[in-house]
Amino acid sequence: MAKYLRNDRGAALVTVIVVMVVMSILGLALLNVSLAEAKHAIRQEQLSQAHYIAQAGVDAVAVFVRAFPSQVTAKITSGEVITGNLGIGTFSAVITGDIFSTVRITATGTTSTGASSVVYLDMQIDASGTNIFNNVVYSGTNVNFHQVTILPDDDGTYGTVQAAGSITITNPSGTPYPEELTKPYQKIVYPSPVIPSSLPAMGSIQIINGQNVDIDSHGEYSLIDIKNGGTLTFDASSVGVLHVVVNSLESNGDIHVTGGHVFLYIRNNMDITTSGGVNYGAGSDPNNLSVIMADGSTAYIQAGHHFGGYFYAPNASITLNSGNVGIDGGVIGNIVAVNNNAVLKWNEPDGGVNFSDSVLLFEKRYYGNP
Repeated sequence: MAKYLRNDRGAALVTVIVVMVVMSILGLALLNVSLAEAKHAIRQEQLSQAHYIAQAGVDAVAVFVRAFPSQVTAKITSGEVITGNLGIGTFSAVITGDIFSTVRITATGTTSTGASSVVYLDMQIDASGTNIFNNVVYSGTNVNFHQVTILPDDDGTYGTVQAAGSITITNPSGTPYPEELTKPYQKIVYPSPVIPSSLPAMGSIQIINGQNVDIDSHGEYSLIDIKNGGTLTFDASSVGVLHVVVNSLESNGDIHVTGGHVFLYIRNNMDITTSGGVNYGAGSDPNNLSVIMADGSTAYIQAGHHFGGYFYAPNASITLNSGNVGIDGGVIGNIVAVNNNAVLKWNEPDGGVNFSDSVLLFEKRYYGNP
């Protein structure tokens, strides 16, 4: 009887089976964990793709906001949804806020697999002179300056020349401008300027030889014609910042600026054609004059004339021609032609001058996830 009770044949097989079952369970568990981790990794990759699609969406809309600020309020009011297809997915974006405080672009990026992510970007207007004018010249096309002298500011700092295209600059001796001070093929999107439309209509002015005329209040003029020997003074003493709109400005005389900052808006053309000066000479300050040129307008300065101030003309043309023409300040122009011994002097703008009335230049402030 005891013999049979001690018979343990087959126990090893049972042990093996139990071990195999346990190992199978552990293997299945590990497989499930691996599959879960793989699914999680794929999901995270898809969410990461969705995040970058959303960020690409807000950046694309930000380019629109910078280029067409005058259309932003309409987009905010209508609640229009802006969409785009980036190949690996799509985005939809809306613009909210207030252009004079903070504009928020919120974009949802969605992958082809359905994963989605939301990114927002806050933008604000930064229209300080130091933010807008950080080059002595910016051109929206190629730059070809021949026999042009570029001078530093009074601190010895040279301004850079930047262009959306190529840059070629030589001084009167044929020496090229230092390469480190040029920025070719670096396009900047500048918004079209805002030209005031509700200033009092003042008609036209003709200033003859020996005559001095002051403009000391805001207004819009159809024509200002300054004959040889005539003098026009923009006097901002009573208003601090003077806004003057001119359809056509033609000068063979002198233009002075006193008493504060003057914004001179040109709707059509500005032609300075004889020796003299615009805000130039002893006691003048380039920071006191900003010429804001409407899209498609032109400025032509020649024959030894000197200009102290800043041209904001991203979609207008500016030509300096015919020897010893000088600009002390900075130029932003879609087409800038400079010829024959012209002199450009960099003058770093005063940070206290604010262009927000005429230039709605938005800057990126903060990215975030709701």
